[in-house]
Amino acid sequence: MRNWIRSTQGISQSEVSVNFWVERLPSVDSVRPAQCADCGVASRVPGRPLAIHGHGTRGREIRHVMDGQSRSVRTCVVRVRRYLCVVCGASMTVGPREVATRRRSTVSLIGVALALWSLVGERARDVRTSLSPVPFAALSHTTWPAMLRWVDAIGSGRLFPCVRASPEEWTRRERAARAVATIRSYASPASRVGVLPEVFDGAPVAALAR
Repeated sequence: MRNWIRSTQGISQSEVSVNFWVERLPSVDSVRPAQCADCGVASRVPGRPLAIHGHGTRGREIRHVMDGQSRSVRTCVVRVRRYLCVVCGASMTVGPREVATRRRSTVSLIGVALALWSLVGERARDVRTSLSPVPFAALSHTTWPAMLRWVDAIGSGRLFPCVRASPEEWTRRERAARAVATIRSYASPASRVGVLPEVFDGAPVAALAR
């Protein structure tokens, strides 16, 4: 076996939601990647040994809005599953569908926050008060720096890459509104009963769309 190399894909999203994942950790087989993120070898090839093996779990703290009807936020530690490709030595991490690489807040929470700020018209401070347990710092009492970073990440294609680029003269609030409109377009017909339910439902799909 070769030495490990870190996968360039970060965390991969499964089809299991945060709410279900937290209640019961999915089995190794149920969320096993179909192929290696680095070398592309198939996990299962008829007549050959399994190429991608389960390799334990690790804890990851996340903040997640529980549904699209309320502002109930849950901060918890999920046990994401790790896998190892025995062909190239790449390690991979698989988590719930709403969890994004290097982000503590889930994509559903991010989408809801941007919707409250850009479409509902709430102040950034009020959105932060309702969705984040982190106390205000001296220099951030009127805004939410994390939300501004999310908007910038969307603009650079690092978050919700399906969102079209905005004109340079647009404000962050206008760019957030475009992102929310795109996210809502990915919601299922059953969730089309309001802005927040649509964003909550569409965010995990939009986060993976190109």
